[in-house]
Amino acid sequence: MVKHIGKWAFLVGLLAAVVIAVMAGTGVPLWAILLLAIDGVIVGVLNVTEDEAPSFLIAAIAFMVSFMVFARLFGEVLGGFPVVGVVFTMLNVFVAPAALIVALKVMFDKARDK
Repeated sequence: MVKHIGKWAFLVGLLAAVVIAVMAGTGVPLWAILLLAIDGVIVGVLNVTEDEAPSFLIAAIAFMVSFMVFARLFGEVLGGFPVVGVVFTMLNVFVAPAALIVALKVMFDKARDK
């Protein structure tokens, strides 16, 4: 049951990031950012097992770096697509807390093993 909650939290977070960015435009409210961050924490706690952690962290790093590049590209460099830049920024707001939680879990597990 908990695994299903984690999967749904991940899907809801991805969808919410896009919807919030499109609805808010370039002025995303603080409550929306906090909602995405909390959902990211839920995903990090419930959705990633110890075996999945290394591949999740690699994927999260790749996502966050590419999201930052695309957010800057669409938001600032191209100039005509600021909402697309906000979408990538909100996706980063969602993924970063999940990656932080998983990284902390891995670090504590490794420290406890020694």
